[in-house]
Amino acid sequence: MITGSVTNLGDSLLMTPRALDEMTAIETDGAAVNLLPMLDPYTMGYKDRSRLLDPVFNETVVDRGGNVTSVVLVDGRVVGVWDLAEDPINAVRVLLFDPDHRDRQRILERAAETAAFWFDGPVQVEEYSSIVPLRQRSGVMRRPLDDAQPRTAPEPARRVVAHRIPTENART
Repeated sequence: MITGSVTNLGDSLLMTPRALDEMTAIETDGAAVNLLPMLDPYTMGYKDRSRLLDPVFNETVVDRGGNVTSVVLVDGRVVGVWDLAEDPINAVRVLLFDPDHRDRQRILERAAETAAFWFDGPVQVEEYSSIVPLRQRSGVMRRPLDDAQPRTAPEPARRVVAHRIPTENART
């Protein structure tokens, strides 16, 4: 075993020399963007979430019961929240903690792809600029962007993005 480091994960990770070689050989085409659902084990598995979430956003992402809402990850770090809405139209709603995030367009594209898969068709992407922190809400866990403020600048809060996801067993 050797000690290695990974950007944003720390300096004291134990791994085999082979694992280190495999990891350094991976080529990426940019940041890894993922949308995780509420209560995902990646975010729920830690009491101290500072490895993946800036503590300043704890109240926005974690409710009073310790439950984590649906989050946007970039390279394993929480950079925002997201959810799906069906009323009045099918949409994916996204709030980035940094509205000018360097991977904003990639995040919005991933959100559109995820929602298009869920709704089996085109969706609208809606960006939001502020949220009522989950720890300040009462009742059961709700969608994080209910009652949130839509983003109005620099682009309109709403724009249509249509993506079709090819599947092996596509319906005809």
